[in-house]
Amino acid sequence: MVRRLLGPRAPDRLHWVVVRAVVPGVLLTLVACGRLGFDDLSPLSMELDVAAVGATSIDLEVCTNRSARVRTIVSPDPWPADWDATYFESQPGVIEAELTSAGCTAMTHEVTLPEAELHAYAISDVASTREQSQREAIATLRPMLTAVVMSVAAGHTQRYWLHYPESYYRDPTAPLPVLVFMAGQGENGDDAGTGFMTLLNRGMLAPFEQRRDSVVGLPFLVIAPQCNTNRGSCWVGQEANVDEVIEHARQSATFDDDRIYITGLSTGGEGAIRFAMHSRTRPAGTPGVEIAAIVPISSTQSSLAYYMANICDIADVPMWAFHNSDDTTQLPINSERYVMLLNACPPRALAQLDQGMGGHNAWSRVYNDTHTFSNGGMTSMYTWLLAYTR
Repeated sequence: MVRRLLGPRAPDRLHWVVVRAVVPGVLLTLVACGRLGFDDLSPLSMELDVAAVGATSIDLEVCTNRSARVRTIVSPDPWPADWDATYFESQPGVIEAELTSAGCTAMTHEVTLPEAELHAYAISDVASTREQSQREAIATLRPMLTAVVMSVAAGHTQRYWLHYPESYYRDPTAPLPVLVFMAGQGENGDDAGTGFMTLLNRGMLAPFEQRRDSVVGLPFLVIAPQCNTNRGSCWVGQEANVDEVIEHARQSATFDDDRIYITGLSTGGEGAIRFAMHSRTRPAGTPGVEIAAIVPISSTQSSLAYYMANICDIADVPMWAFHNSDDTTQLPINSERYVMLLNACPPRALAQLDQGMGGHNAWSRVYNDTHTFSNGGMTSMYTWLLAYTR
């Protein structure tokens, strides 16, 4: 005797579950194409009359058309009328499987026979709850931000922060877009590592370190080098040092080399522009990446003549610049000139400048996605960057 019992059906977010019971000598194919709702955790129940069969195990094959955490149990007990998912926590013999995508998995249950009847049950967790639990587990158990210290030439050390996206832990081999962050003068360091923790808690790294909603789920591998004053002026002339950091970080994850982006604030804003130019003019055969888009913020400008002579090297690289119009630390004319020079290059560059109010700090709102500007219909700097490839 085979009876199919279905719990209440949810009207939305449904998937299919097929349960197949395999008993030695007897094949019971229970194609119970019942719809199992994610929202109400409705149970799928299969009643198996196998009392006459001397079986010691039953295989359940559970298939879904989306990711799900599925739990199954084979029990002599009928499902209680006032069922509750906590039943699965209180019973021995529960088997759990994590299906990360559509597909099937076999779940083998050891049983004691003969029994008057056996019931096979399967439930699936709420999708949103699963994703939140996975996020919390990753944040707790996996390093999102890692401090890296390199030994480099002439006895110097080079430090940088590396941020892994959550997607890295789902598939460590998948190519990741890379976002390089160049900090300002207040985060500079030296061979002793002075200011390295300051770098973690300022600028673009702050929302990543604090796991703010604006950055959770972003796919970027973030590389944030600290400018070491023992290795030269910050950041002018340190382009090769940044190359060194990026190539070192390549050992930690797979890069999507068509999606390498750079942003920076204050001296780091100018550093981002200079590095983008440097990435186009390396000697042939020199290791390095090429920048797909740039976001400089509140930038310095060390030499107008230099940029007039060289900025057209990145005429085809999109730039979204930000600079508050009341900035008296670094005058907004710096960013205005960058954008003016770029947009005068043939072919015309994709450069845009947005100016708010708030003194030198124009970056907090940009990096936290709380500004009011848009570019190409996009308000998020991060979304805008991902729209471009090299």
